[in-house]
Order: sequence, then structure tokens, then C-alpha cells
Amino acid sequence: MEERKFNAEPSFTKTEDGFIVEKDTHAKSEIKPIEQMQLMAQQMNQIKWFIDQCKNSQAQVLRIVEWYNIRVDIMNNAKKELWLEFTEMEKIDADLLKNLIDTDPEKLPKIDLSWLEAKKEEKK
Repeated sequence: MEERKFNAEPSFTKTEDGFIVEKDTHAKSEIKPIEQMQLMAQQMNQIKWFIDQCKNSQAQVLRIVEWYNIRVDIMNNAKKELWLEFTEMEKIDADLLKNLIDTDPEKLPKIDLSWLEAKKEEKK
């Protein structure tokens, strides 16, 4: 078996697809349990605070979605009743936003304002 030596400086070994960089380090830490537990308690409090913030944000997003969908209904009904020119709008499926971390914002409905630009051009 090949004897391995301590390698404090990086060493590079070429491979077929690239290279390997290798460096040894020596670490020594003095651990004081009470300090570690206090630090961990602070970190746990931060975790709980962030979870609460996420839940509050989640609830706020769902309230805004509800208001948005009410406005979509109003706009779509006005379009039908008044023969307005804009494209019918799509509601947001609140179930898709139950977990914001997994939500892809690109999948949310788009608001088509092209008819508005055409109106502006007509007035010129």
C-alpha cells in the first residue's frame, strides 16, 4: 500500500475529463457544549421565525389570489355584457399556490394588454 503524505498545498492530477485537486487540512476546535446549545437554540428560534413568516406570506398570497379572481370574474362578465375587445381572462387556481416554494410563477395566467396598445394607436 502506498504511503500517503500530508498535503497542505493543493496538488493537481490530470484525468481524462479534467483534473482532480487535492488538499489536506488539519483542524482543531474546542467545543463548549453550553455555547453550542445556546447557538443551536438561537438557530432554532430563527428557523421558527422564518417558518412563521412563510406561513404569513402564504396566507397573504392566497388572499390576493381570491381578490384577483373576483376581479377576473368582473372583467369577464363586463366583456360579455358590453362586448369589450380584450381577451377573456383566466383565474388563478389557488390550489397551485398552496406551496409557494414549488410554484412556478411562469405558469400563472398572463394578462394580455395588446388590445390596449391597439386602442392607443387608433387614437393617434
